[in-house]
Amino acid sequence: MKRLLYEKLAVLFLLLWLTPSLLLAKKLIVINADYGGSQTGPISGNQLSKVWNLKFALALQQTFLAHQYKVLMIRTGDQQIPEKSRIFQINTSKALLAISIQADREWTYSCQGTWVIISPPTRQPSLDSNGLEKWGSLPYSLYKQDRLIAENIIESLSENPKLNSWSNFYFKSTTPTSTHGRVLCLPDEDIQYATIPSIVLIPMFLTSKFDLKKFSNTDRIDAYAKKIFMGIQNALNILDSTQLRKRKFSGNQFGNN
Repeated sequence: MKRLLYEKLAVLFLLLWLTPSLLLAKKLIVINADYGGSQTGPISGNQLSKVWNLKFALALQQTFLAHQYKVLMIRTGDQQIPEKSRIFQINTSKALLAISIQADREWTYSCQGTWVIISPPTRQPSLDSNGLEKWGSLPYSLYKQDRLIAENIIESLSENPKLNSWSNFYFKSTTPTSTHGRVLCLPDEDIQYATIPSIVLIPMFLTSKFDLKKFSNTDRIDAYAKKIFMGIQNALNILDSTQLRKRKFSGNQFGNN
């Protein structure tokens, strides 16, 4: 039995030694700066969403690269990328996470700070009146990963990580919500067809004087990106440890057969 175990371990180490890219592939992050080109996104005065989205995207890129992650940037300049192309790149990336960035505006001028949007779990794709799919089918397991990541991001900013009461689950749920929660569970076109863990990060509101002042220079944006990274890293560590326990459990079962 021990000899068989040693042989399996030897094969495993050999495979890892021969294909180091497998390890690197596990540390890939996709960053999707929303809008671009003629698509400005929300506007408030002379503040354009597409410009702010790219600022945050580039700051996050540098932070992840500094921690030995690979980063796939959907856009690195003011170019317009078709939505289907964005989704295709996200779903074929095999990344750990896709982050879509959307600086928003709000008509009451009272909303400020960071929000994170995750997709609701759906057992079957929802169809519109023409029989076309409005949003993808998200398994509950993927929803749980998205939510864990979103909650850790909000916690890293010392905000309320609970689901906001505006959330719409499209299924019966006893999950507690809060009117002050910073995590929203809603369909969003940037992540509704995603097949990997995906979130929408709303870092600021263009209609908030507080937010505009808060991110008035690159140093503050860089500091914010580091906090976002810490939250994501903590969530990924939790997911890694959970998967490791599952592998150990499966391995013990296999070894006893």
